[in-house]
Amino acid sequence: MFTGIDATQVTWADGSSEEVDTILLATGYRPDLAYLAPLGALTASGHPRHREGVEPSSPGSAGL
Repeated sequence: MFTGIDATQVTWADGSSEEVDTILLATGYRPDLAYLAPLGALTASGHPRHREGVEPSSPGSAGL
């Protein structure tokens, strides 16, 4: 996280700074993955079914 902002510079916790055009702060978001349910890609608790980021029943996944 940054520790300071001025007109065009952001200062980071380590003291370094850089010029920026945009700062986007986003909090409170939650994933909405319900669209994956009909594909069988979610567990019973609604979490993505995966192993190391790959959905095990996807073509080419070799069933991981």
